[in-house]
Amino acid sequence: MGRSPRTIRDQLSIALGLTGLLVLTIQFLMAPTHTIAGVNYADAWRVVMSAVGLALIVGGTRLRLRGAPRAHPAAVRRLAEPSS
Repeated sequence: MGRSPRTIRDQLSIALGLTGLLVLTIQFLMAPTHTIAGVNYADAWRVVMSAVGLALIVGGTRLRLRGAPRAHPAAVRRLAEPSS
């Protein structure tokens, strides 16, 4: 039983959003186990992690609101009519 493209799109958008949220908060969640001599090593790449997290959330939101990308009509070739 196959899933519809809409179901797959919804699942993908939720996964992207949740992953982005995790990437944005991981430095705070892992601080207790990644702090050595007062330095939070989980917060080493703050700018990069923030950019990736925001990109994932924006991508998931855009996918949810706009829908899955569609093939350009010129890129779709029609099948030849069967000969009788």
